[in-house]
Amino acid sequence: MSGFKNKCIYSYYSTLLDTWVEWNTKLLMGEFPEDAGTLNEALGEPTSDCRSRAKEMFRIGLLSTELTQGDVALRQIRECKNVQSNLGFISAVIHRASNEYGKERFAKAESALCAIFSVIQSVSWDNFETSINSISHRLLEVFPCPEDIKLTTWLRYLLSGLFCPLASTTDTDKITKFTDFFTYRTDSITLSIITEHSNETICTMRSVADVRKAIENRVSLTGIVQQKMALFILGSDRDIIPRGFLSLAYLNYPDFLKFSYEIEKDFLAENPYLPLYDEDTEQSGKFHVLEELEKISELNDNYKEAYNKLMKDIYQGAKDALSLLKQSSDSTNESSLQKIYYGAPGTGKSHVVKEQTGELLVSDEEVDLPNVFRTTFHPDTDYAAFVGCYKPTMRKTGKKHQVDGKDVDDEEIIYEYVPQVFTDAYVYAYTHLDEPTYLVIEEINRGNCAQIFGDLFQLLDRKNGKSEYKIKADKDLAKYLEDILGVGAEGIQDRKLCLPANLHILATMNTSDQSLFPMDSAFKRRWEWEYVPINYAEDIKSGKFEIKICDKTYSWVKFIEEVNKHIFDLTQSEDKQMGNFFIKHSVDEKEFKSKVMFYLWYEVLRDETGNNKYFFCKKESADSKDVAQFTFKDLYDEHATETIHQFMTYLDVSPK
Repeated sequence: MSGFKNKCIYSYYSTLLDTWVEWNTKLLMGEFPEDAGTLNEALGEPTSDCRSRAKEMFRIGLLSTELTQGDVALRQIRECKNVQSNLGFISAVIHRASNEYGKERFAKAESALCAIFSVIQSVSWDNFETSINSISHRLLEVFPCPEDIKLTTWLRYLLSGLFCPLASTTDTDKITKFTDFFTYRTDSITLSIITEHSNETICTMRSVADVRKAIENRVSLTGIVQQKMALFILGSDRDIIPRGFLSLAYLNYPDFLKFSYEIEKDFLAENPYLPLYDEDTEQSGKFHVLEELEKISELNDNYKEAYNKLMKDIYQGAKDALSLLKQSSDSTNESSLQKIYYGAPGTGKSHVVKEQTGELLVSDEEVDLPNVFRTTFHPDTDYAAFVGCYKPTMRKTGKKHQVDGKDVDDEEIIYEYVPQVFTDAYVYAYTHLDEPTYLVIEEINRGNCAQIFGDLFQLLDRKNGKSEYKIKADKDLAKYLEDILGVGAEGIQDRKLCLPANLHILATMNTSDQSLFPMDSAFKRRWEWEYVPINYAEDIKSGKFEIKICDKTYSWVKFIEEVNKHIFDLTQSEDKQMGNFFIKHSVDEKEFKSKVMFYLWYEVLRDETGNNKYFFCKKESADSKDVAQFTFKDLYDEHATETIHQFMTYLDVSPK
């Protein structure tokens, strides 16, 4: 035999990580019988499967201590010592969030993890060892994949054609030829598909044409030597989304894989990846994969750039995952079931809400989530617009008529119940009781809450998360909910409504608009209120915003800090002050006048021209005692730019 050794995971990546996440919440937290002396006993598993999974977890760098070596690891866990590596912790967080909040959301981070797994898993024979990634790249150099064939399919035939003879041959010459090929002494190699039980060679491939022919003839890869090895590396042709770790890696990080291969190729005599293949000695790099890869990145600038990009995506994914998982934990707190975030315009109230719902990632990228339902109240919002009502809609009759010689579907007007945002959120919450559902109401005080909520406001009294007092649904709503949830279902039992414990209602309120529709005390007391203050810090996003007026640039937060003092001095209230996110980015003179100065004039100053605290004032220099007033129309004459500069001087806001 060739001494062939497979050091790859023998299961799909996602299946192994599912187990890893489960162990993170139980085994690694010390939740196992006190008298357990082995991993099997700790997990209550009579078979060797758990030992195999633990070996695979070590193989891809998730553990800092092997779990299969007697009771050493269990003793460390009991002593509250960490047995997982940094990579292990990151992988658990990302994969758990991916399972709970959607795989598409964390697809890039999981692809990055798989790229790392692809360069640290290896195969060895005849005292030679190299990574799965390098084997794949070397084969593709000689057998490039045609454009009309899927890379996954092509590579699966190549890898199967390599692993079959490597794992079964006893011919020393053949083994030497394989070694010569992967050490670049020759570009010639013979790949063979060999059956496992009869050891029969059913296909030989020496060229691209041979591989294409094998694929076109559908040469079976079932019942062959090392059948599952290539399958778990690459996945099946039937996979809509790749399941093999190498295929997942190729989706987003082909450059990292390419440059990793080039390093192995350039440093063949002293392969820097060898410690990462080592599973047996104390010098093994499996315990600290990320640190080892960081060292390797210093060997090649292209690799370093690709590695840094990959790590940035991993850490970004981990941050987003931790943020979401924390929110999920916080959502069990009853005090967060109904909350109104209030403050001056532009303080970032909506931003805070999006952080709570998970719509805003740490990168400030916004995502649409199916469990978040949004509406904005305004003076014309009513119960029907919030809950639902019968409306005329168009329905196809199944008949057709001719228009300009073409068949067109006949339609008729029918009346049917059209649910609105409250009902949509209510239904989603009851059909997804294992996840939080958010009903977000922007500008809640711009609508007449008494009219909009009607008797629904009684549902806002919660006990153990659910409505303490149920209310009878109106006939139309009851019928709709029975059609969707089922007659007698929990959400419409006895034709009554009851908010479930997973339905959160979050709202925002500008204090500058509080006089539109005052809320009565009965409605107010059913909410938790959280004030969102103005943040003048310069080390956050809004702290970088600038006001560009001709050739001068002013700090946005310095400006609002000074102007807000004048607003408070004039109104004796914080309601009309401007928040740090009143603007969303740096502004030029045109936008500054149309948005900021317009607000100051029409909301604060236009009726205060005779007030001695009127602050649309200007002066030529900081030392000048001559102060002149101006009005909004002066911002559009030939001296407008100089007026703004002198206004800044009056406020004591210096250009940068």
